[in-house]
Amino acid sequence: MWRDEFNYTGLPDSTKWGYDVGGTGWGNKELQYYTKNRLENARVEGGNLVVEARKEALMPGNAYTSARLVSRGQGRGGSQTYGRFEVRARIPGGRGTWPAIWMLPDQNPYGNHSGPTTAKSTSWSTWATTPT
Repeated sequence: MWRDEFNYTGLPDSTKWGYDVGGTGWGNKELQYYTKNRLENARVEGGNLVVEARKEALMPGNAYTSARLVSRGQGRGGSQTYGRFEVRARIPGGRGTWPAIWMLPDQNPYGNHSGPTTAKSTSWSTWATTPT
């Protein structure tokens, strides 16, 4: 059974988590650049996984940074066909944010290996339209 209880401090455990890196938006016109191994964007602290978007232009054309963590493939054990999936999450509010937790396939026979056009189950997704 794959799990991470986040009972450590620092970067997410590299034996369980990987990163999708880039600033192309994966077809969603996202404004952030997804980073790798950067404590400012992804870290474990106080028993929680913190994924933080920041207004900073590390790469041309991207006004923000964030992290896109994945548990799939490469022996990380995040893949399973059946079973129970449990996630506890506290999400931000604010105009223009769209935080989500997705379950995506490891392989996609349709060619797009990165996102919403693949077979998926959206565990949780919201579009925030009012500041909090």
